[in-house]
Amino acid sequence: MSADHALDPDAPVALYVQLAGVLRARVEGGQITGRLPSVVELAGEFHVARDTAGKALRLLASSGYATAVRGRGYYVSRPMSTTATGQTIAEVSEPNRRYPSSTGAAGS
Repeated sequence: MSADHALDPDAPVALYVQLAGVLRARVEGGQITGRLPSVVELAGEFHVARDTAGKALRLLASSGYATAVRGRGYYVSRPMSTTATGQTIAEVSEPNRRYPSSTGAAGS
């Protein structure tokens, strides 16, 4: 399953950010539902350090795509399905999450 998204160690983007992007794409594409792969599983599949895999999972959790359950692992926190425009439901329903309004703006 790793052949669909290889990580590029020479890219200007950190490996854990690349891995989080691959996982996010799998969640949005419906390939992952429920429990996300473990740190050990991700490290083996993508040939990265366990710390790198753990950072990717924590990044997904901090961005709202996953929820950490102590002693159990990470789980998809919301299903991602796309609209006709290609946006995810989360992007459509939470526009201010991606594009916060400036503070102190008139009419806010």
